[in-house]
Amino acid sequence: ELEHLKFQPLSRSCISEYFGIFKNLKTLDVILKREDQKWFKKLILTSGNGNLFPHLQGLNIISYNDLPCSALIVILYSRRYGPIPWTSLEVDPDSLTLPPYANSSAERGHRGRLIEFSFRHTYKVPNWASSAHYGALKHLISQAKEVPRGLDPLEFKLVFEN
Repeated sequence: ELEHLKFQPLSRSCISEYFGIFKNLKTLDVILKREDQKWFKKLILTSGNGNLFPHLQGLNIISYNDLPCSALIVILYSRRYGPIPWTSLEVDPDSLTLPPYANSSAERGHRGRLIEFSFRHTYKVPNWASSAHYGALKHLISQAKEVPRGLDPLEFKLVFEN
């Protein structure tokens, strides 16, 4: 069973072609370009939609385009704390309201399993502070066990307790 995958989506591929591969995946290294927006949105856990990566513990994103900071924060937040109420993937991530993090036993059952998240941007320096969800990112950083390079403008990594 495949547990670690380095993946670059093909621009003409259908996401359903890969469902069998993703089922038991624990670590995903994904390269995203501008035309890969549908894949970018599939990384976000949303209420009412299936989890394409149910066992994902490590997510490493390399971006070759201008991906919105808010969308990256929403991916990390949903993968760490559980599904977000996003009814339409066409909605701008900045306009989303992230649910407050609750540490009750009921909430822990719906939490994501993500332990390690890294992001490398090759296009331009992201302005994290301009995101509507910058406060959520600061909270995630404060909860991390390790932040090896800090919030480096082009690359950062967060490691959480299991």
